[in-house]
Amino acid sequence: MIGITFISWLYVSDMLLRLLMIDNWLLCLYSVCNTVKCALAMWLSIPVFHNPVTLLGTLGSIIVVFGVLLYNKARDYERKLRFLPPDDILEI
Repeated sequence: MIGITFISWLYVSDMLLRLLMIDNWLLCLYSVCNTVKCALAMWLSIPVFHNPVTLLGTLGSIIVVFGVLLYNKARDYERKLRFLPPDDILEI
């Protein structure tokens, strides 16, 4: 019963993300959120279904988290560049 509820939650969250994307989300942001959701589903399935953890799965999750952090840093940097006057760009 827990597995069915968990899978239903994944489908509902995916549909919610798709509805939000229609409004004003960028496609790249949706892709990042979907990747994080997949990694989270993998790690939450370990205690629920007692899935074995492999080195490759752990490495993939680390890459996902690092990629999301880099994406957020790049997005913040781009916002700073967009709102600064041209003379202040070199001071960042």
